Amino acid sequence: MNNAFVQPSRRDSVGWARELRVWQVMAAQLLHATVISLIMGVGITYFQSLDPGRRCCGLVGL
Repeated sequence: MNNAFVQPSRRDSVGWARELRVWQVMAAQLLHATVISLIMGVGITYFQSLDPGRRCCGLVGL
């Protein structure tokens, strides 16, 4: 019998999650937060530049 088509048990399919260490989760969270902040920063700057009533970008115009 070919075991390639046997479905893995539920325990085997989530086994990788138990192998994660605390430092790996912290590194993943840090990377995720960095990517989100970069995307949001570029997005906010872009949409603020579309505002016709805005004279300048950044804190210089305050």
